Amino acid sequence: MMNIKLKLHDLTSNILDGLNNYFQIIKKPFKSYKNTFITLISIYSLLILTIFIICSALGGFFTLNTDDIIQYYPFMEGFINKLKHFEFSLYNNSFFMGTSAFASTYYIPLDIFTFLTFIISYIMPTDRAYGLINLFKIMSGGILMSYFLKEKDFKNKTIFLYSLIYSFGGLLATECVFPVYWSLLFYIPLGVIIIDKYINNHKLFFLVPLYTLIIIFYDFYIAYMLLAFIMIYLLIEKLSKSNHHLFGKQSIFKDKYLYLDLISTFGLILIGLLMSMAIFLPSYLYITNKTTRISVKEALWKYAPSHYLTVISTYFITSNPINILLSHGDYLRNHCSMFITILGLYYLILFFFTKGYRNNIQKIFVILLNLLMGIPLVSMIMTGTKEGYIRWFFIVYFFNFYCSAQAFEYFDNKVIGVIKRITILTLFVFGIIYISSLFFKNDNFITYNSSPFKMIILLFFYVFIGFYIIALFLPHQNKITYILAILEVICSGMMVFVNVDNTYMYYEYCEDQFNAIETNLKEKTSYTKTNAYKVALLTNESNYFVNVSAIHSKFNTNQFFHSFYDATSNPIYNNILDSKSPYWSRRETYMSSGPFALIEGIKYGVVLNSNNIELPSCYELMYKDSLYSYYELKDLKPFRLYDELNQNKYYSRIKMAFNLINYGYIYSESDEEFNNYIEPFNFKFNTDESVFKNKYSTITIGGEVEYVNNEKFAVYKISNNIIRSFKGNDYLYIPTYESERNTAYNNSYILDTDGNKHYSFYGLSSNKTNYIPSKLYVKIDSDYVPNISFNSFNMDEIISIYDTLNEFKDEEFILDGSKMKIKLDYNSKSYDRILKTYYTYSSEWKVNNSNFKTINIDGGYLGIVIPANSTSCDITLNFEPDGLQLGMTISSFTASTFATICLAIYLNLIPYKKGAVKK
Repeated sequence: MMNIKLKLHDLTSNILDGLNNYFQIIKKPFKSYKNTFITLISIYSLLILTIFIICSALGGFFTLNTDDIIQYYPFMEGFINKLKHFEFSLYNNSFFMGTSAFASTYYIPLDIFTFLTFIISYIMPTDRAYGLINLFKIMSGGILMSYFLKEKDFKNKTIFLYSLIYSFGGLLATECVFPVYWSLLFYIPLGVIIIDKYINNHKLFFLVPLYTLIIIFYDFYIAYMLLAFIMIYLLIEKLSKSNHHLFGKQSIFKDKYLYLDLISTFGLILIGLLMSMAIFLPSYLYITNKTTRISVKEALWKYAPSHYLTVISTYFITSNPINILLSHGDYLRNHCSMFITILGLYYLILFFFTKGYRNNIQKIFVILLNLLMGIPLVSMIMTGTKEGYIRWFFIVYFFNFYCSAQAFEYFDNKVIGVIKRITILTLFVFGIIYISSLFFKNDNFITYNSSPFKMIILLFFYVFIGFYIIALFLPHQNKITYILAILEVICSGMMVFVNVDNTYMYYEYCEDQFNAIETNLKEKTSYTKTNAYKVALLTNESNYFVNVSAIHSKFNTNQFFHSFYDATSNPIYNNILDSKSPYWSRRETYMSSGPFALIEGIKYGVVLNSNNIELPSCYELMYKDSLYSYYELKDLKPFRLYDELNQNKYYSRIKMAFNLINYGYIYSESDEEFNNYIEPFNFKFNTDESVFKNKYSTITIGGEVEYVNNEKFAVYKISNNIIRSFKGNDYLYIPTYESERNTAYNNSYILDTDGNKHYSFYGLSSNKTNYIPSKLYVKIDSDYVPNISFNSFNMDEIISIYDTLNEFKDEEFILDGSKMKIKLDYNSKSYDRILKTYYTYSSEWKVNNSNFKTINIDGGYLGIVIPANSTSCDITLNFEPDGLQLGMTISSFTASTFATICLAIYLNLIPYKKGAVKK
């Protein structure tokens, strides 16, 4: 047995010596911090340059593929464009049907990185500039982390490895759920560096309020957590000073400087808060404003068991920026994933086997913070919200990361005992089993995370877990694990390239082809792009959001270009709004034409000359070439006058379309709320749907499971009897049964009798059709196939109703910055009515005429209450953000106070500078 151990020892020694002789270059970065710093800069620069070349050659930009990217990219694009054109107003109509400028600013980090984005946006598209700067934020954070570890006297190889882990590993995926969180990777190490500087040299006290000022302008909401973070870090650093003890004669609690430092730091933070008052109050008022956002509510003291299991299991995962687990489970679990790399977990466990007073104090805090992380009530306190919102967990993640680095330093060239090895092995095995069960057991999860790279990432996961297990029971395990860690970081860094959005996954478009399409639309229609991001190209012909390079090669029926907020596959997109044509809303996600084309949205149609356009009476031919006809939806009004209202919110999309054509609805959570809402007014309500009787018909049929190219579909046979039952109607709408977002046009198609696929259901049962339907295919994720309803209707009758509701005289609508002007004449009625605009409702719109009031109509649109017996409306609305006047007063007072203080200090310093002080 002894001989086997000696042979194994000699074998590993020879292998390692051979590797060391062959890879002498690996040792060069560790000879000095300067070499380490230069090596890190070189790696980061090479990565950014490579991403830039890929984006320039193929189009696209760097992104971590989060749903919320649709918020930040459009806001940043609009913000940069406004700066370039010197356009500023309190109302921002670039997104969400318009919103407060303060609400938009909440999504815009006002820091050096936004300034850099603005600068380089002159030489490349803004989205590409924003993506590169976001990547630069991550790399800058890695550089700052290397400096932080250097100031803590870590060895160069520890600095090198953990800086890369910090950039490519755990904190990257954790903090990047929102793009604005990417900056945390920079501001976290900056904060701890400033605290260390202040602790060691109190003459640098001014750094603390300046840091507070910087992070509040970066983002007030996140700054609140960052300030809590640096205070916790300060407390831990003071309590763990090596020349003190926790209790006894040399107890740290007897050191008055502990309390002085805590109090003075808190005071310096308050000074920074006052300095940043210009943005503090408006942001706070926006953040605390009640919204309609729906989120999961948990108990105050515990999350679901799966939440804790997910937190534990994610410690095992090799860095994965495209997030194996982030798409799995409920909202809370999505936002608590921590990716710290396998090596990070390895040494975090070992940290609890280190010795020393300082480490013992930090062990207490690490355990305490990880326990507090599991209590929703603590999350509410840390985030200042009424729900268990867990963005503050980066505080815990940093200390786990920091302690892991200390353990790596502590155990360098030390032998790990058998008991410790068995403990680590047990934890690894648990991680393998649990992660595997999450990855394979849920069909919806697999379908949602459809990245072609997921299996590669899982393979890396298993391979590295296996290597670490083997290394545990080999001699020289420290050197072996270091080599594994370098390989792991390389693989993690390579995953960054996966996140260049150009031609795969749900964010599919081609830059050159898009520009050509947009140019055609601008030349041949009234389409303009102002304060906008990217136009979404949804077609009834494709099975999902297609690469526009193929847009002209796959025409079977009609192609409609339009814009909307939320879509079936969450692509990158924006509106094509301008102030004259604000017809756009989220509801367009569910239907690209038909009744919804009349309710919202300008549509631009590009149709093969051999095909008919849908709703021909609604479209005007703008241009025609040898192949295509360019149409534009005509005669849309900038507002609609509802004579009658309905209390109900129609969840059936077809019914909602019909009813919104005739009358709008007032949304409320309860009858009591509804009654209070309408009490000041004299509205006329109507729940009678007879106006639509015989306007549409519905038939429900069952289906069966069928596999097509290894994908599961629910198949519904469409017989001639079914077609005849539609009573000659000329439009077919097929609502979905589980999720309209996941199974609308993107995953549904009709197969005709000749075997051709069709994604436009218009003209199904009239003489306009050029195919005979045979089957309907709807993609599904399980074996459950419920019945599905077919709805058909006659568009001409719907259009005739629509036309009668929009007959105005002398109409005028102008939106200029924060001022909206509405003018029109109409017939008098004996009851109050609602004029609906196509902008987001807000109580911050103030009407200049007391006879007219604003109201929330159709679940989020700005409505104007038209008083009874009136025949005309000539009003001006000004957008006045809540708290603006008070905020500006406080800001002006604060700015004046600080200016006076600075002037007084400067005037008193002049004699000293000139050496003119006399005794």
